Amino acid sequence: MNNQNSTQRTREILTVTPEEARDIVFEGGYGPWNTDTRDDTPGYQSFKKISEEIVDHSRWAVGYHIIVQRENDGKFFSSSYKVGATESQDQSPYDYDTPVFKEVFRVEKTIITYE
Repeated sequence: MNNQNSTQRTREILTVTPEEARDIVFEGGYGPWNTDTRDDTPGYQSFKKISEEIVDHSRWAVGYHIIVQRENDGKFFSSSYKVGATESQDQSPYDYDTPVFKEVFRVEKTIITYE
């Protein structure tokens, strides 16, 4: 494990369109591809979903926080988005927010609990 403090590292920020961000969340990647050659297509960025949790819930929308891993270099990225709370709310991820995928680092922590 790298002993360098994660706050001192340079963090990459992915610049993607709302459509590309939705593809990361739902499809696991973005860029030029077709179902036969998706992994071999130049320019295609493949991501693996590491975690996704609900962080906010209102009458109209549900907020999520997601961690994804870019498969070509193993870097982790964090983002937040909202979707409509019911089928009556027509809101997809990043419809009203600018997509931001900020690089994050895996940090192991020890937690003490009492049961």
